This record gives sequence, structure tokens and C-alpha cells, in this order.
Amino acid sequence: MSRKVMNYAHWENVRLQGRGGKKKVRRDLTLAKRDDGLLTFTYGNDELMATLDKFNTYTFYKGDCAYYPTHSNIYNLVGGITVYRDSSHYKHYQQPIRIVSAGGRYAKNDKGGWSKTKNTMPMTNGIQYRNGKCLNPEIAQDFKRVLNRTLSSPWLRKTEVLAKVLRVAVRMGIMERKKGRFHDVRFEDVNIEDPTAEDAEIVLHKGNAMGVWGWRAQQPGEYEAAVKRAAENGLADYREWLYLKHGCYEMLPVEHQTEGEVK
Repeated sequence: MSRKVMNYAHWENVRLQGRGGKKKVRRDLTLAKRDDGLLTFTYGNDELMATLDKFNTYTFYKGDCAYYPTHSNIYNLVGGITVYRDSSHYKHYQQPIRIVSAGGRYAKNDKGGWSKTKNTMPMTNGIQYRNGKCLNPEIAQDFKRVLNRTLSSPWLRKTEVLAKVLRVAVRMGIMERKKGRFHDVRFEDVNIEDPTAEDAEIVLHKGNAMGVWGWRAQQPGEYEAAVKRAAENGLADYREWLYLKHGCYEMLPVEHQTEGEVK
């Protein structure tokens, strides 16, 4: 849940408790004040995370560096907003790092329980909030990766023979998924024009699936079922790799409704 949003007066009072016009809010976050009166929150030595003006407007920033949970903690501490990475629901989005206020990642649903907020926004440099409300949502444009069927269809047809070889070999049980080979094989080495069992084996070993190893694999029929899943997952991953290589995806804008709705 998001914490209470602190105003300019609060943070200015915190800053004055420090030395030299600065205050360590936490060991890795420094609160300071610019000549124009803007309060700044800096992570580490020079990574600007947020600013706050006298009208209680927060401006949040995200640099080009990697995103860490520490950043999420800082955003919430400073401005009471929730920022998090959601690579599951936003796998094919340009920006999987999401930002939301209005109570955080979860909200009450009609049944009285809690559901994930439906319409988060992409974390965008310069996004502004006041009293928990976004002031410039227009800059947080979402883009989603969409497959262009016209461009992908020829490559899909090229994988039909490979898919047939793979599925027949797995169904007959003549192909084994060997442990540790995931990093030893490459999609680049697959001969899509004239695929053989060796090419199908590469695809199989690049596909992940639960139950291939461990106690589950000892259960009757579980290993065979897991290998089939690995084959299908590997084939899907190979096609995705092929489409990416040949530019078959487009990034299209996504229209959202009001921030904070639940699903």
C-alpha cells in the first residue's frame, strides 16, 4: 500500500535538520535544496530520483541504469507512489516498470476483496504527481509489441517441418532433454531450411518446463509430459526469436482508462 504523501513543508523541515543544507533521509538518499527553492532527492552520488516544488508537485525521474527494488522503496518513501516491475503482465510492453498511486498495486473490488489495479502507467521520466494524482499522464504513453501477421507468416511456414520433426521425435521418445545443455545450444545454429533431429534437439533444450527434473520427473508419465511441454515452449521461443530477428513485431500505442480501476 502507498504511504501518506508528505508536503513541501514537511520535507523542508527534514532538510533543515541536516548539516550544510543537506540531510540524509536514509543512508543512500540525500535531500537538498536548489537555488530556485526546488527540493531534490538524490540516490547515491548523482542519481536524481525526484524533485518537489513549493506547490507540492512531485516530479519523478528514472535514469537509464538498471532498475532495483531500492528505487521502488525510495519513490514510495518520498512521494507515496508505488513503482514496481511487472514482467509477467507487461512482458510485451515497451516499459514493464509501472507506476500507480490511488492506494498502490491493489484496490478493493466489488466483492470486498483485493484485486490488482487494472490500469497502471509506464514509469516515465518527468512524470508529476500532486496529492497522489498524476498531473501529466499524457507523457506516459504505453506501447505494446504486436505481431505483424503479414511479415511473420512466411517465417511461421518455414518452421512447419522443424515443428513436425520435433513433435514426432518427442512423441516416439527418441529425444532426451539432457541436463545443463540450455546454455550450450543456440537458436542461431538451427537450420530452418532443412531441419534435422539435431536442429529439433536444439529447440527442445532451449525450452523450459516444470517436471523435467527432480521428484516430479520420477512420477509415472510426468517426465514424458514435461518433455512435451519443453518442446512446445522451445518452439514458441524459437519462433519469437525468429520474428524478432526479422522485424516482424510492431510497437503500437495502448489506450488506457482511468488509473486505479481494478480487474
